[in-house]
Amino acid sequence: MDEPKDIVPAVEGGGQLDPAIKTDSRPAAPQPEIKTAGTVANPPPTTGKGITTEAGDASVNTALGRPAAPPSKPRTRVAARKRRNPWGWVFIILLAAAAGVGTFFYIRSTQTNPVFQGQTTTATTRLPVSVAISANGQVTANADLGLTFGSGGTLTKLFKKLGDTVKVGDTLAQLDDADLQASVKSAQANYDSQLASYKKSTEGATQKDLDVAQAQVDSAKANLTKTINGTFTGQDIASANAQVASAAAKLNQTRQGGQPYEIAAAQAGVSSAEAQLASAKANLAKVLAGSDNAAIVSAQSSYDQAVAGYDKGISSLKVTVTNAQVARDQALNALKNAQDKYQSVYADNRDASGKLKDNLAQAKIDSETTAYRALQDAQGNFNKADASLNDSKVQLSAQTRVYQSQVDNAKAQLDKAKQGPTQSDIASAQASVASAQSGLDNAKKTILALTPTAAQLAADEASLASAQASLSKLRGGTPEDVASSEASLRIQMATLEDLKKGTKPNDIAIAKAQLDVAQINLEKAKVSATNSILKSPINGVIVAAALTEGQTITAASVVYQIVDVSVLRVDMNVGEGDISKIKEGTPVAVNLDGIPNRSYSGKVTFISSKSTVSSNVVSYQATVTLDQGTNNSLFQTYASEFQKLQQGFQRPGGGGQGAPGGAPGGAAGGFQLPANLPRGASAQIAAATGICGYSLASLIPQQNAEQPIGPKPGMTANVTACLNLKAGVLAVPNRAIKTKTEKGQRIQYVEVLKDKDTSLIEQVPILTGLAGDNYTEITGGNVKDNDLIVLSTTPTNRATTGGLGGPFGG
Repeated sequence: MDEPKDIVPAVEGGGQLDPAIKTDSRPAAPQPEIKTAGTVANPPPTTGKGITTEAGDASVNTALGRPAAPPSKPRTRVAARKRRNPWGWVFIILLAAAAGVGTFFYIRSTQTNPVFQGQTTTATTRLPVSVAISANGQVTANADLGLTFGSGGTLTKLFKKLGDTVKVGDTLAQLDDADLQASVKSAQANYDSQLASYKKSTEGATQKDLDVAQAQVDSAKANLTKTINGTFTGQDIASANAQVASAAAKLNQTRQGGQPYEIAAAQAGVSSAEAQLASAKANLAKVLAGSDNAAIVSAQSSYDQAVAGYDKGISSLKVTVTNAQVARDQALNALKNAQDKYQSVYADNRDASGKLKDNLAQAKIDSETTAYRALQDAQGNFNKADASLNDSKVQLSAQTRVYQSQVDNAKAQLDKAKQGPTQSDIASAQASVASAQSGLDNAKKTILALTPTAAQLAADEASLASAQASLSKLRGGTPEDVASSEASLRIQMATLEDLKKGTKPNDIAIAKAQLDVAQINLEKAKVSATNSILKSPINGVIVAAALTEGQTITAASVVYQIVDVSVLRVDMNVGEGDISKIKEGTPVAVNLDGIPNRSYSGKVTFISSKSTVSSNVVSYQATVTLDQGTNNSLFQTYASEFQKLQQGFQRPGGGGQGAPGGAPGGAAGGFQLPANLPRGASAQIAAATGICGYSLASLIPQQNAEQPIGPKPGMTANVTACLNLKAGVLAVPNRAIKTKTEKGQRIQYVEVLKDKDTSLIEQVPILTGLAGDNYTEITGGNVKDNDLIVLSTTPTNRATTGGLGGPFGG
């Protein structure tokens, strides 16, 4: 989860730092009074000499708060004696010693122990102990489809618009299908013809077919008789003479030819027509053959390269985002460290009112200024790292769309290569061949009319010879003519015999194959006609609709983009050190950059067995499915722990009254927060910081608050997988637990603040249970709920009591 840019340091438990310090501006702290060395402000009076002993000057003046010693009374001189009494000196010494001891205890009694000024926290049963791992990913939809017709045409009707909700089978758009319906009729007619031929081949010859074949045999016999005997009339002779004359005239015209320039122009026309015909035939062959394997392989290769480029590019950009995230987190840690340093120096230099302490060394004042400047530098570095992270995320989003466009274009080309030619394409190519052939025929006729080629002369001469032969046949055929007529008769007789015997199996197989081809073509035509109506294959919402009615589109034109958001997922990369800690069904908390201050729940539904390596970092892809409706996998998995947590909120000081009856419920999947959480309560802390990444603050009803938007595909998600959770157990922060070795045993203990006024601290040995990410469970030891646990102390607050022996070592 992203940290706010302006961070206000807070002290757990006892002790508040005053004033509150933000990293973006220096607090208006009071200016210190700087005194030079050797100067004493308000020097105390020095009346009175105090007490002097043989051990030295031990005078105590009014600077220590004691009154000046009274003046000595004059003594009456005593006459000298012969022997001095030694007990007088003993009495003086004892009197001086008593005065020194009294002075020591008087000074001791006037001094006070310093008030505790360190950081503390409270041992509590209301904050849970959790173990979790985190990862980043992106929200994806259940389905995201770009719908096409699969064939080109004119878009005649659009039934849906952007933002409409659609269901499976809903009609979305329609193409002009006039040409497609014509293709269906043509394919149907061809199928009917092939079906009739197939039935005829399987049923055998009818009596009518036999009669026709017999008639052809009779005609061949008559022709043979006519060829042998010969028959002619005056009309036959005249007609034959006319044919001979016509053939002779044609031969003469061919021999004459045309002018050289006419011949050259005609030859150029023939060359051009031949080139056009060759091009049209090649195009027809290409259309009939469809995309060859090489074209499909090339299109497949382009698609594979686009997919590989997508994977490589997105992976590289994700690494950049991850590095930027790491840099931002490091800058944030440095900012927090600088803030803690400044707070510590500030607290050391000032008294409870916030003013600089008296007689404060200039070095400490300078250290406060240096700490503040370091704090400003850390804030600047964090702002730069945060901006860099945002830039990398924007780049990832933009390049994802570019790579996806490249993959979609390559997929459209591959589909087109696999599709093959349509009936319209074939008909157009055939028309081009026919037109080119007609042009070539005309060009050849022109040049033949101008140039007497050997072939043309031979053809004309053959025509003349044929006409002359026909004329001569009128008086009887030649032996060759008789042989030809006999061969024709044999063929007709064989045909009649085949009809009588029935259709051959090979002919039936050929007819069946032709019928199958016709049926396939008919089905293709019907499918193409059916494709003129576009229907939705999924339930979803239309998120893109850029075409208009009347627009001409291709087979690859995307008419609608439909997204199914009924189920949302997050794909994330988990490091190899953490992948073994999660499993399918592990509950997670999901926080979205686009929806701040709100958490969502889900569970792990897929863990890839294949690793990916990026920049020598091994990770595994895992998929999280977000919960729907009132389901909450986190609350359901740890139902008893959240019930304990809720009961803790309902206890005095735990955050107000719960739901009636104290039973969890509501739309949060079996857990409900009290609506009146007081400021500073344990529940408020839990709600703000979150449990396993799930922010309970998002469950607190807000008056006059707008309904927040839900997760959307493409949003950046921060996922926290909850590995273990305990509530209702006594816990302290991890950093409060200390260890030491005593008599060969490793002992864990915490420091408990017994008296804040005297800074009395007791070291209490403990036994620990679940070690969470921030808190550790206390299972044994003399630590109670609401005990003040010391996190840090000043050098003057180190008065401790109690040993660390007992049953809690090891």
